Amino acid sequence: MVLQVNPIQKEPIVTWEALPADFILPDDPVENIQQPALAEALTDALGTAKRIQPHMLIGSNFGLLATVNKKIVVKAPD
Repeated sequence: MVLQVNPIQKEPIVTWEALPADFILPDDPVENIQQPALAEALTDALGTAKRIQPHMLIGSNFGLLATVNKKIVVKAPD
């Protein structure tokens, strides 16, 4: 007799909320060899959404954050 068990995969619950005022962001250095590709993808997405205008100055040291299954996740493209 063989028992077959299919794994149950739940879709993650993702929400976009502001960081709490007391949230401490880590300041440790991170090496990311994917930085140029991520920066280009973010620039393309913002440009396509018409969020970049010719008169704007775009900073490169920002983080993207989301709450995934009630846990805050912060990713930086640098």
